[in-house]
Amino acid sequence: MPQNLQDVSPNQSKMFLFKGKFGTGKSPAAASFPKPLYFFDFDRRMDSVKKMFPHEKEIYYDTFADFGKSGYKKFADVLEGFTDNCPYATIVLPDSITNFVELVMNHFIKLRGAGSLANISEDEIKQTKKKSKSKGSLELLGIDDYSAETRAISEMLSNAKYLADKGVNIITTAHIITTVSTNIKTGGSTVEKFLLTYGKKAAGKIPTLYGEIYHFETEESIDTSEGTRYMVTTENSGDDFARSSYWMPKRIDWTNRNFYKEISQYFSMIKESPMEEYVEEEMKIGNEGGNL
Repeated sequence: MPQNLQDVSPNQSKMFLFKGKFGTGKSPAAASFPKPLYFFDFDRRMDSVKKMFPHEKEIYYDTFADFGKSGYKKFADVLEGFTDNCPYATIVLPDSITNFVELVMNHFIKLRGAGSLANISEDEIKQTKKKSKSKGSLELLGIDDYSAETRAISEMLSNAKYLADKGVNIITTAHIITTVSTNIKTGGSTVEKFLLTYGKKAAGKIPTLYGEIYHFETEESIDTSEGTRYMVTTENSGDDFARSSYWMPKRIDWTNRNFYKEISQYFSMIKESPMEEYVEEEMKIGNEGGNL
């Protein structure tokens, strides 16, 4: 049976994508969300979270830094367990996507051609290592590896969406990379910013499932005594893509503030939509025309 648009709750759990350069406060911002909270830590950066929340007792994490079979299997097992029973109000999955895909790619290089992501024997690992393309000691990436990255990200996002539908806040942090291409004929340059993954296909797929995409950055004040300011952009700005389904400021300064408290005040805010005003005006003109 079709659902009515008016039944959509502005306070339902969301999927958030926090993106930006290194050191712009993405992980501490994620840690401010409702507790209990769990980090899938791929960056070994929990010290920055501890610095901001030294007395918080309801933040939990596992570090997935083993780039062999066990690292990915541990991740897959924990995530699968959460789809059956999740005791957390917020999950940071993953922190960050950049190092998550590095773990995935290293896993597939070792297991190239062996099939399953996690359920594979040590004998199969030894056999598939012999099939790996290499140049000296450097193993090269093949098209199957990029397909594996896309598949692993798709599986992760599918589980994330399932958990969000069950009422869990899902946050993914990602680093960005800037590329500049020059048109040989015109001499013009084009600047593009991507999430830092191995393949563009995977980088392009990730944002499609996130309703809330925030771009994080820092600003240095002219007055050195003021220190660094932490800013977040919630709408597209130049080359930085961002979006929100809430009416909130385009830029938010959350320096020395709790990030979740700063943005959650806008979650229930309802404003008149310019689109509805446009439709009402069109209907009014149409009605007047019919009365002529």
